[in-house]
Amino acid sequence: KNLSSSWLSLFELSTTVVNPSLWMPMYEKSRSNAVFFVFFIIVSVFYLHSLVLSVVFQTYIHAASEIHDRSVMDREEAVRRAFLALLREESSEFISASSVRKTLQIVRPHYNAMKIKALMDMLDPTDQHAIDYQTFRTKIRQALNASIRTARSNTNFAMMVELIAVLVAGLNFLYVIMLTSTFSADWFNSIVFSGGCAITLLGMFELAVRFNPTRISNFTPITRLNPTFDGLALVGGLVSCYGILKYVIGTEGSIDYLLMGRAIDTIRMMRFFPMFRDVVRRSSDVIPA
Repeated sequence: KNLSSSWLSLFELSTTVVNPSLWMPMYEKSRSNAVFFVFFIIVSVFYLHSLVLSVVFQTYIHAASEIHDRSVMDREEAVRRAFLALLREESSEFISASSVRKTLQIVRPHYNAMKIKALMDMLDPTDQHAIDYQTFRTKIRQALNASIRTARSNTNFAMMVELIAVLVAGLNFLYVIMLTSTFSADWFNSIVFSGGCAITLLGMFELAVRFNPTRISNFTPITRLNPTFDGLALVGGLVSCYGILKYVIGTEGSIDYLLMGRAIDTIRMMRFFPMFRDVVRRSSDVIPA
């Protein structure tokens, strides 16, 4: 109709969103009109789009390389200044191991003496009590990036709690599957509510022990707490408990809340698989960005 609308139509056509509905009316008038539109689509999609993407990608790679180079230079400068700060005498080329030990104790205040010694073994493996710049430069990063964890032994109580967790997850999963499937049996129909109550109370007990509000000594859960899986399991348990409370009071809809909570609680089965824990961890890193 006019020049501005024509440019807008060509831009829409270059994105292939309105292809071929935009130029079909002109194609119906004359088939030769298709030559222009086909040529325009080929040039815009296979050449112009690729050219723009290549420029953007090249600019990104160049900027990332500059940031990486600047980061490397900053790290080198930080290490050099740290070495100079630990030098007691400007004429000396070595720093004392005791100074490095005190620095590590400040940087890693939660490390005990055994872990600090392990870090010092990286920096001063020959126990010469003196570290030159080259050794400090190469070993300090390894020491600071190292994550030293004390080996923990699983107690009988922790193994029992883990066994209960697996049992509850398995029973709850089977319970929900049998309810939502075409399975039907008199014995199962008679224990639907009582079985759901038992699974709910056992699951809440397992969660309470794993949260460890009373700070039970020498107890660490074998499977680490996960805010997503354990949080949803807690929500499911509270919903089921609300259904049990409604049943005790005698109001309607109690069984619905119980079953709704058991369906939510099926999420606890996933926390035993590293694949699902890794998916949740990666998602929690990506979603805020």
